Parts: sequence; structure tokens; C-alpha cells
Amino acid sequence: MLHALAEVSNTTTASIKFYRREGLLPAGTRLTATRQDYDHGHVECLQLIWVRREEAGATIPDIRALVTVIDDPRRPLVDALEIAQALAAGLSSAEAGGPSERREDPMIRDLLTQLGWPDVASGPRRALGELLEGMRAAGSPVDRGRRRPGTSS
Repeated sequence: MLHALAEVSNTTTASIKFYRREGLLPAGTRLTATRQDYDHGHVECLQLIWVRREEAGATIPDIRALVTVIDDPRRPLVDALEIAQALAAGLSSAEAGGPSERREDPMIRDLLTQLGWPDVASGPRRALGELLEGMRAAGSPVDRGRRRPGTSS
């Protein structure tokens, strides 16, 4: 029932109704014409929404994009992870992935190689480039020898 879901998820019934209307939360199992039953998956979905809204400052359209990818069995999990990572980095869901519009700092490719990570375009990769550019513009030293704390390279 809606009130039980609100209580267990520490969410207001008004918020739950809003998230349902916005397509962020799936419908429950219909019990009667006016009552639905909600399960643990609904609680987890509300937790995801809360974290994205409160901790990452994501917009409703950004959260909808993430939930849509999560709920689509044809989409690989990595697509959802990329959107989630972009939102955590302060980017919008539209900024996740895609080619960069500016010349990339060569330190980024070097760092990816050093870490053994795939050399693919992503929103967080672009955010790292913007961070390096901002650090240089602010006069902060960006030293190739200090890329990772705790390493001597």
C-alpha cells in the first residue's frame, strides 16, 4: 500500500505520487481499482531517486534517463553506470558519453593507460579534461608525476 511504502522508504506519499507521474517509479501490483501493492524493488527505486536528487543534485529528466536505461532489458548495465557516474560528477545525463568537442589533454589518455582502463569517450572523461583545464587556468600545478596519490611515478 502507498502509505506503507512511504513509511518504509521515508518518503512522502505526495513525492511517491509525483515520481509515479514523472515515470521514475513503476506502478505497484494492482489489488483493487484504488489500491496497489509495492515491493522491495520500489523501495530501492525510491532510494536511487533520493540519492540522485539529494546527493548528486540531479534533475527529474536526468533521473528519468537513468531509470529508463535501468528498466530496459536490451540496454547493457554499463550504459546505466555511465549515466550514474556522469550525474555523480555533476554532469547531466545528456553529457554522458559522446565525443568530446575540444582537444583532449594528453594526460587523460596517459592516465587511462597507466590504470589499465578502456580508452573510450565518456562524460566523466570530459569532466576530467575540464577539471585539468580549470586547474591550469587557476594557476594550480598539474604535474604528470603526481597523477595518483601514493605512487612514485
